[in-house]
Amino acid sequence: MRLAGMEDTAELLEKKLASEISKMSLEEALTLAPVFSHHLNLMGIAEVHHRVCRQKNVNLVMIFLISFCSVVFPQTSFTILFASRLEVEIVLTAHPTQINRGTLQYKYIRLSHLLNLRDRPDLTSEDRDMVIEDLVQEITSVWQTDELRHHKPTPVDEAGAGLNIVEQSLWKAVPHYLCHLSNALKKVCLQIPHWEIGKPLPLKCTPIRFGSWMGGGRDGNSNVTAKVTKDVSLLSRWMTIDLYIREVDSLKFELSMNWCSNSLSKLAQEILEHSMTYCSYFQWSLILAAWYHVETTKA
Repeated sequence: MRLAGMEDTAELLEKKLASEISKMSLEEALTLAPVFSHHLNLMGIAEVHHRVCRQKNVNLVMIFLISFCSVVFPQTSFTILFASRLEVEIVLTAHPTQINRGTLQYKYIRLSHLLNLRDRPDLTSEDRDMVIEDLVQEITSVWQTDELRHHKPTPVDEAGAGLNIVEQSLWKAVPHYLCHLSNALKKVCLQIPHWEIGKPLPLKCTPIRFGSWMGGGRDGNSNVTAKVTKDVSLLSRWMTIDLYIREVDSLKFELSMNWCSNSLSKLAQEILEHSMTYCSYFQWSLILAAWYHVETTKA
């Protein structure tokens, strides 16, 4: 209303709203508070989707940034510069005020996927109606889901919720971003003569690294003990093993070719010769995961 020039009306409504809220009992306020929270979360999902739709071709942005760097570093191969200089370290933390319930995280991700599906140009009118019905159903489910935890989470619970973000978002998002960056490097290198021609991001380049305070931050939190740190470490290892096993299973179906280069054949032979060592390590990993599952079940 203020943007529309209706200052007096907006001020009157603000005073009326403040008056009504001040008269509410605690029970009524607790019922109303989640409404604002859900509303803001849904607005955030819609805004992110809108911004992504406006910047579909992210490679153009990257090419512009890389071209700008060519002016700043005119005598330097940007691929080498990128591999040797750029370091982004993301430190993961776990705090009860920063972690959404796993149920809501799943629903928010599904809403984002449904919005992306709705924008597909090849959808028929019937398919689009079904997507809208799914959106309505998911939003209704979000509104009727309690976002508050009714028990105090332990440090291990907080770490598990934080690792859930890694599984649901970062595990796919980071490689996807690096692939975009590598493609942008290949395209821009073809346009600048003094750079390495058509060189993608080196395979050994790790510009993004991760650290974690989950289960290890003991400053001011007496609940984080040595046992908690050990349990969170085992939980992290178990999740890492599980994620890698999924990727290996997918890779088995992708690598269906019956011909390979001599170097790959030699590498495969070396792996077979040392299979006992690899199998032993894998077996110990499974034993570690099983032991952690038993210990947490006992607790």
